[in-house]
Amino acid sequence: MGRKMISSFLLLALILPEMMMAQAGTRQLTAANAQPAAPAQAQISPPTQETGRPQSPARRRSYEQETRGRRRSGISKQEKVFLVAVAGTSMGIGAIAGGGTGLAIGAIVGGWGAYAGHRLWRWIR
Repeated sequence: MGRKMISSFLLLALILPEMMMAQAGTRQLTAANAQPAAPAQAQISPPTQETGRPQSPARRRSYEQETRGRRRSGISKQEKVFLVAVAGTSMGIGAIAGGGTGLAIGAIVGGWGAYAGHRLWRWIR
């Protein structure tokens, strides 16, 4: 009976703060959504003489920023395949040898092995 009470108390100690934060977050979201949108429309200035379009207060992005898209990672497809093979091999061997615990250990070893493989790949190239 003592173990159940202690585990229940620990579970409540972990869950209750999260529930209170979630409720506070939903209250803030509903309060933010309830504000009228009229002040946002007042920020746009009237049409200009040259273009006939309203000026937006937001800074315009250049063509280069628009076309560039996401930032590239700099890791080639070949390197990604190599790193996945290193991590996957360690995880597979660990899972075969030790089940769930071996898989967890293999994931840790595979992660560090992938990091070392990445450094080795960069040093070779």
